[in-house]
Amino acid sequence: MKGTLRKKLFFSASLIGMLCCTVRPSDAQSTTPHALTLSNSVETIDKNGRRVLVADVKGDLSGVLTLALVTAPNGVVSDGEWALNVSYLEYGPPDDDADGDASQKLVQRGVIKGKVKSGSVVLSPAGLPTDMTSIQLDITGATLEFAAIKSGSGAVTGNSMDQQNASSGTLTISY
Repeated sequence: MKGTLRKKLFFSASLIGMLCCTVRPSDAQSTTPHALTLSNSVETIDKNGRRVLVADVKGDLSGVLTLALVTAPNGVVSDGEWALNVSYLEYGPPDDDADGDASQKLVQRGVIKGKVKSGSVVLSPAGLPTDMTSIQLDITGATLEFAAIKSGSGAVTGNSMDQQNASSGTLTISY
């Protein structure tokens, strides 16, 4: 009987310990996934030979994405940097001027930025990316509304990125 009481006390203490120390999903650091669309891209090659792509981003983090890619002649992406400037125009009542257009206010939510890890692109004869496959991103910092973000990851894909009006793609990030 003495052994049974000891087992019950041990079991109760173990159960209490497990309940007190269990991490509930709401207590764990969660990641927030964002699936965004890219369009209206413009490309150039910078003075360091990086392929620089700027595209409009639509979704819950609308704004402008800039990618600066270090690519080999065969299209392998080995390095680079990226930044997502999350901003939008807020429209209000017409201005007091004679044109009657709605007033506009630029709302800057912040910038999420990081390093490009890897991926591949198809290069045009001009050396600019046309299609992008699985460009892997690391988040290294952020500003303003996103300043608490210290890490995360993402990926970019794109088609016809060298054709501004035909370009399309996706940006997925989680932090």
